[in-house]
Amino acid sequence: MAHENVIGDVNAGFKVAMSTLDRSRLGVAAQALGIAQGATDYAAAYAGERKQFGKPINVEAVQVLGGYGYVKEYPVERMFRDAKITQIYEGTNEIQRLVIARAMR
Repeated sequence: MAHENVIGDVNAGFKVAMSTLDRSRLGVAAQALGIAQGATDYAAAYAGERKQFGKPINVEAVQVLGGYGYVKEYPVERMFRDAKITQIYEGTNEIQRLVIARAMR
């Protein structure tokens, strides 16, 4: 590797990558929150129409929809997949817990 091809300081790539993740996590959190809100809104509207034992049902979005929560024709199935990726692409949620724990010391 030629030094003229290096962006930033030599051997500082990991530090740059980690600082980039620190800046982008807030946006990913907002994305995950929006997905959760959409899934909750959809499930709440669906749950308002369904009753079990004479009472309206009320559980997690995918569960409220029962089997429909796993069918690609329903938006909650896509939202579930979209939400899962937010746990992965900014560093696993386990790593994020470590970062938060370190910051709280």
